[in-house]
Amino acid sequence: MSDNSGGKIAKILIADDSITMIKLVDMVLSRAGYQVVVAHDGLEAIQKIYNEVPDLIISDVTMPGMNGYQVCRLIREDPVLQGIPFIMLTAKDQKSDKFWGIKTGADDFITKPFNPEDLASRVAGFLEKSGGSLIEARARAASKPQTKEEIITRVNDLLDKKLYESTLLNEVASLASSMENYHEIVLKVVEIIGKVIEYQASTLLLLGEERDEVFHFVTRPCNREYLTQLSTVADSEMERLLEGYSPKRRDVILFNEEYLDPANHNADKPADIIHVPLRVRNATVGVWMLAEAREEQFLPSHRQFLSLIVNQAATVLDNARLYTQMKSFSEARERSLQIISRVGDLTSSMDDIEKLTDLIIQFASQVTNAEAGSLILYDRESNDLYFQSAIGSKSCNLKNQRIQMGQGFAGHVAESQEPLIIKDAQHDERFNKSFDRQTGFITRSMLCIPLMIKGELLGVLQVINKQDESYFHEGDLEMLKTLGAQIASAIDNANMYEQMKSLFLSTVQSLSSAIDAKNKYTNDHSRRVTIYSMAIAEELGLPCEVCDNIRLSGLLHDIGKIGIPETILDKTSRLTDDEFNEIKKHPLIGARIMEPIKPMQKVIPGMRYHHERYDGRGYPDRLKGKEIPLVGRIIAVADTFDAMTSDRSYRKGLSPQIAIEEIRNCSGTQFDPVIVEAFLSAWNKGRIRVL
Repeated sequence: MSDNSGGKIAKILIADDSITMIKLVDMVLSRAGYQVVVAHDGLEAIQKIYNEVPDLIISDVTMPGMNGYQVCRLIREDPVLQGIPFIMLTAKDQKSDKFWGIKTGADDFITKPFNPEDLASRVAGFLEKSGGSLIEARARAASKPQTKEEIITRVNDLLDKKLYESTLLNEVASLASSMENYHEIVLKVVEIIGKVIEYQASTLLLLGEERDEVFHFVTRPCNREYLTQLSTVADSEMERLLEGYSPKRRDVILFNEEYLDPANHNADKPADIIHVPLRVRNATVGVWMLAEAREEQFLPSHRQFLSLIVNQAATVLDNARLYTQMKSFSEARERSLQIISRVGDLTSSMDDIEKLTDLIIQFASQVTNAEAGSLILYDRESNDLYFQSAIGSKSCNLKNQRIQMGQGFAGHVAESQEPLIIKDAQHDERFNKSFDRQTGFITRSMLCIPLMIKGELLGVLQVINKQDESYFHEGDLEMLKTLGAQIASAIDNANMYEQMKSLFLSTVQSLSSAIDAKNKYTNDHSRRVTIYSMAIAEELGLPCEVCDNIRLSGLLHDIGKIGIPETILDKTSRLTDDEFNEIKKHPLIGARIMEPIKPMQKVIPGMRYHHERYDGRGYPDRLKGKEIPLVGRIIAVADTFDAMTSDRSYRKGLSPQIAIEEIRNCSGTQFDPVIVEAFLSAWNKGRIRVL
């Protein structure tokens, strides 16, 4: 039998403390034509391996001095000897023995008693495919044979190295207690690996529930293409390790960007790569790789050390990442609960449906960290949906859009009354792309929930595109459900308030019309005064709540006339002084009528003071200037304009031009100049016309 380097008889080392076993293996291999070298313990085996440089090693596991695992580990540490095939031979048949044999770098594992033909066959197979040249090792052995003392020194160096590696492993294990940010832990592990293994780049692909992360650490200059190739290798390895694996969107973290040279298009490419999977609780969660531009830089011992470090780091990283996620979730939940509490406070005191729904969408987007959102309400009469409120870019284009039941995500949620978490909207067959086409917005992901009140559909609340480009998750859904329950109640209350308000306003209008109808000449007078007063209020830019009060005050300003005899109200000739004094009582009568009604307290100033004059010569209290409430000063101008331009029993109505001139002439005496200016401006803009 010849070796693979030039026609000589292949030399095989047998290491075993059993004389019987040595003789048996020697007999088998000698008959096969091999030269046999014998060692009776681990130290002798090491010495003869260095000095004899065999083509193949057969070693027992349990031997005095050094066991077979340690012999194999030491050989795999030597660059010129690491290619020698190594077969473990033992009487044990335990899986753990085989595991550690392979772990330390053994090529095969044979259990005693063995079949002689099987042993010879395996030896022949390894020698045939062994391609490593031992010329350098034999030249070194010939020039400087190793003494036993030198072998002991080598063993001690190995033990020191292993002790150092153990120290580093303990350092990795302690990281979880000293660092909260798992990105910092990745960086520290990379630095620890660098204390034992020289490399150009380290790449970690860490799988996430929604997004993967890729960490690059570079020690020598390279370009981005170098790192891209490493990411590709990592994906290939994950495809091998995980059935059905496909890359997700990922965050790429480069720790030391100063080594990245984008201008260097001819930078080295990774020529030697070792990779180790990260496993936590029997699940593969990533892969860690080291790369070198120089070929054959990594030894089997490097892979072994990387495997030990990564196995230790996997658990530490997983715990740190879980802690980070829990802390982030806890902080997000606390912020969300604060927002939800604020929603409860605000919505309980808010009755404007427009403002309320705009506020709802803002809060929903904050709670879920969404880019956009919309509130879509259900129209029971037409059995479809309409956009009530929306925020986000191009959201204004959604107003007045209608959605059929079952159409798109919102229609589907409204019809099924079940929530939806959509991770990839563009590839979901339920997605209605027409809104994206109309607005130019790009919908990536969506969270959509039905709004229910007392078992009835109220509408749909949806948030769109998670801000950090990840996906909406169950935590977001639970938060939105909690917010949605408050929202549904708030909208229902606002709707009931609107209905009550509408009913109340209709009642007031009916009452106002009934009073005006007592005299054919004043019929519809209160409605016209209200329209003119509202135009003045809008010209002044008064808040909505003030305008609402002015509307009610305008409709009811003459309700006190219900206490004035009809003979006076319908009189066609000039009033006597007593009759005029009787007419002047109607502001006080109106105020007394409203005083017992608490919700109507705010309209009393409009009733009581609309006949006061700016110069203090009015009635009933002869107030002057700003002493007169604003609503009274506004209705005073509107009431006078309608009185002048309307027909009366004793005269025809004046032309608008004459009436306007009269109001202008009375500015500063009868009327507040500011109110007069607002009235004239509204007239010039066409907001006021004689009705």
